Amino acid sequence: MNIDQLAVAIEAARIYDFDHDGVTFKIRRPSEGEIRLAYDLSKTETGVVEARAWRAILEKNVKGWSGLTADRILEGSTSDPVEFSAKSLTMLLDERVDFADALRDSILEAIGRRRIKLEEARKNS
Repeated sequence: MNIDQLAVAIEAARIYDFDHDGVTFKIRRPSEGEIRLAYDLSKTETGVVEARAWRAILEKNVKGWSGLTADRILEGSTSDPVEFSAKSLTMLLDERVDFADALRDSILEAIGRRRIKLEEARKNS
């Protein structure tokens, strides 16, 4: 396997679906290095701004959705489907912090599952 094939395989292995409150999200599991970098870039004189770090992580790693309607973002709106875009993702994360929290938790769980697999592989080698 050459380096380009490896890069494609790594990216493919990172993609997963996450269902939350009737919406299916396509998520890319970031590497732990990317998580550390986001936290480092979110440091201020008084410490890390965790919300800033996770916003950057979510903006980069939520890749799509199905089942999201306008009334899920703004109550009283239409039930028209919302097309995925950077702008619509920003709106969702701004208006529905519960969705942002669930997406963050999903990524943390995906990272935890990967850590377990790596540890099992290390033990079995």
